[in-house]
Formats: sequence, C-alpha cells, structure tokens
Amino acid sequence: MRSRQSVGTLSKADAIHHVVYRSAGERHLFPIAVLYDTCRRYANNALAAKRGALLTYLFLPQEAHFIVRLSAEDAVAQFAQRFAQVYARARNRATRDRGHVFGGHYKSIPLTSPVALAEDVWLLFWRPVALKLVATPRRYPHSSLRALLNIVPPRRLQLAAVRHAFGAQHHTAIGALRAAMRRRPGEKELQKWEQVIGVVSYRIATAADVDPDVALSAIESWSAWQSSLGSLAALRHGRSAAAARARALVACVATASGLCTASALARHYGYARSTLSEHMTACRADHDNQRLLATPVAQILAAAAAAAAARDSGRAVRDESRDEYSDSAA
Repeated sequence: MRSRQSVGTLSKADAIHHVVYRSAGERHLFPIAVLYDTCRRYANNALAAKRGALLTYLFLPQEAHFIVRLSAEDAVAQFAQRFAQVYARARNRATRDRGHVFGGHYKSIPLTSPVALAEDVWLLFWRPVALKLVATPRRYPHSSLRALLNIVPPRRLQLAAVRHAFGAQHHTAIGALRAAMRRRPGEKELQKWEQVIGVVSYRIATAADVDPDVALSAIESWSAWQSSLGSLAALRHGRSAAAARARALVACVATASGLCTASALARHYGYARSTLSEHMTACRADHDNQRLLATPVAQILAAAAAAAAARDSGRAVRDESRDEYSDSAA
C-alpha cells in the first residue's frame, strides 16, 4: 500500500511508534465495556506525563494497539511500562480479578516515514476483519478509524499526523484513507505485518480442510522436535521442564490459530487451566520461544506432513527390502 505522500523521514520531534500489548494467556483485556474508555483515558494520561500524544488506537479482546508520538526512546519505554501498570490494576479492580493482565513485554515499532505510518495504519484497521470479528474495518467499534474518517469527533486524539501520511490536504487525506480501507490486504501482507509487530495469529487457511486432531498432532510433533523430546509420548506425559515447555508451545500455537481452547488443552494434558495459562504466559515471554511462535502454522503443518511422509517412505523401503530378502532366501 502506497501513501500519497512522498517517501521521507519523520523528524525526531515527530518520532512515532506503534506500541503493542498482548494479554496473558486467553485473558480478555476488556471483559466489561467500560474498560475500553478506561484504557484510552489511562493511555492519554500516561502520554501527557511524557509530553506525548495518542494518534490512533485499536483495542481487540487480547490485544491493545497504540500509535503514539513521543520525543525519545526512553520516553516510549516509560509510557509503556506506566500504562501497563495502571491499566492492569484498574482492570483487575473493576473485574475483581487477580493475576497478570498482559503477557510478556510490550513491543514498540518505530514508524520512521509517512509511508511506513500509512501502511501500518492500513493493516492495523484491517486486523479485526482478518480475525473474523467484523465484515469491514469501519464496523469495528473499538478503534479510532471512524474518527480518522471524520465520521465521529476525536476524543483526545491528534489525528493530523496520521491523516498527513495519506495526503497533504485534509480532503485528499480523507479520500485516500477511505480508499485504503476499501482495499483488503493480501494474506502475505497481513502475515508479514503480524510477524513484525508480534501478533502472529497462526490462522489456518481453511479450517474445513484441516482435521483438528491431525493438526494438533502435527503441532505437537513440531513442538517435540523443537524441544528435543524423543517422542509424542514424552511431550504428552513427560514431567520434565522441557516437556512442560513443549506443551506450552503447543497451547500457544493451537489457541492462537483457533484450533482449540486452552481449557480443552488443559484437560487433554491433565493440567489445571490456571497452570497451563501460567506456562503459556512464560512461553510467550521467552525470547527463544518468541522466535518459534513467529512460525506460520501452515509451515508447521507442512513440516510435520513432510516428516510423516519421509517416515512412511522409509518404512516402505525397509518393507520392500525385507520382502526381497525373503524371496531370495526362499
């Protein structure tokens, strides 16, 4: 996707970052409706303390996205940590809940040119559609897209920088943004963006084409190999730290892909639901696991299928050799 602005860079005073949070396990970040306003208000307050500004946002059940303007990298870290602390306390107080709200560390991606900003905004607002939450970006209620399009008034948002990435004049920017929201990004574009910002969804292309039991077994085989376990039995029933890590890796991939729920996997492995959730949170926070979790689920399934085919081919060769030996002996 191309902005109508010429390619350039943003000045240090205009340093813009996409800050992303993910929930801990399958925890809903906004289990009651009032928390959407609470989240936006706390983000604005945390930014104001650092002389920053909220440009746009998107809130999903298990993700919170902010595009912010701050003057220095350390200000981004201070804002992100402060916001996470105050919102987690507010969310748990409102729901009478306990435990971690956010899973692992936030991620911050600098957007250093108008083109990068425009492309990020375009893909961000298509994410609810990619997750099958709505049919079109404008129908999703928990984002600032409608304010950007001048449909509703902005609420403590500085929209000019985002609009300027789509066009130098107000009316041309709104027109270009509307055109962008009508053009659906391709699967590869979405997957590449998801990997960059750390929210890979591991969507299985067509769930009808994949048997859930076969897919889960394939993910388990991949995880067992990545964890240096000798067999699926070691993954499913082992009591070692490596086996627990491998099961958490399976759970992260399987739940993110929509293959099954964490509760179902907890029963499958004989875990308490809370125990598996803790293991999943630790898995997502680990740097090596983050690299593994960036693997598209289609690639995991293909690798498992190739390995199974190789094993079957090896068996066939051994059986054929055995038959030839039996014939010659006879």
